[in-house]
Amino acid sequence: MSEGYPQRPFTPPPDATEIVLVRHGASAAAVPDEPFPLIGGHADPPLSPEGRDQALAVGARLAAEDLAAVFVTPLRRTAETAAPLCEAKALEPVVLEDLREVHLGELEGGAFRIRSAHGDPLIRRVFAEQRWDVIPGAEPMHALARRVRDGVAAIVDAVGPGVVAAAVLHGGVIGELCRQATGSRPLAFVHVDNASASRLVVFPSGRWLLRSINDTTHLGPGYAPRLRSARGRNMAAAKTIDIIGRSTQSSDDAVRQALAEARRTLRHITGVDVISKGLRGDDLSEWRALVRVAFVLDRDERPTESARRSAAAEAAALRLEEREE
Repeated sequence: MSEGYPQRPFTPPPDATEIVLVRHGASAAAVPDEPFPLIGGHADPPLSPEGRDQALAVGARLAAEDLAAVFVTPLRRTAETAAPLCEAKALEPVVLEDLREVHLGELEGGAFRIRSAHGDPLIRRVFAEQRWDVIPGAEPMHALARRVRDGVAAIVDAVGPGVVAAAVLHGGVIGELCRQATGSRPLAFVHVDNASASRLVVFPSGRWLLRSINDTTHLGPGYAPRLRSARGRNMAAAKTIDIIGRSTQSSDDAVRQALAEARRTLRHITGVDVISKGLRGDDLSEWRALVRVAFVLDRDERPTESARRSAAAEAAALRLEEREE
């Protein structure tokens, strides 16, 4: 009988380091004319009540993992998010300055969030041009890229190979790390959810592998931000998910494969964005397309139905190149 070769789950090699990238919990609401206090020029709001609940949930999720260390930034929302996990693991958080949030120049202190909510043309320009530094006084993109890579190198140097570490960071920084790992558009990954977990594997050669992104299963079945009308009635819950399409024919066919998978697992699709596409594999024989799909859950849907669709969607979600070194 011929020897069989079953599919196996990806396991990082023993000389690699895995970093769980946790976005901090939801922070306090921005209020016009009441700017957040600044630390080193960066807004420093505390967690909101919802954010504290999220910190407990992600802490419980990661408490079962064998973590070598927990890293935070100088901004309090990361330390507050990490606190339940650090208590459960009896670890002191290590502060890394290089992984602080993107500096938003004239829109620091909560102004970015307020102007974004009002559809400000400058915010639209940020995402149209895929650059934070179109904001006057904001951090240059090359400086951000360099310092966050230095921050990851500091984590690897501190914990060594063959271990897992957690780093509680910011949306802009996680987005930049994902960009460097995948070669995507600059701001393709900046919309990770509060208290979500993404996993980055760093190989000794310096290559990075993004294993997973925006895992929110610990926040409850079918988790999605829920919108409310002015009268307090529940509206549709908005969510996005990333799907990888594969093809041996063309990049366009890889996009079609991703869309076909989306249609099989999701209802009420409201938008599709092709994040990146190109040839992958050792012999560059496979086209892959990373597609972000936006969809909504009806306000009349029962939670169990939403949970089932969410589970199906997560099963089809992003599986970025899990190829060993």
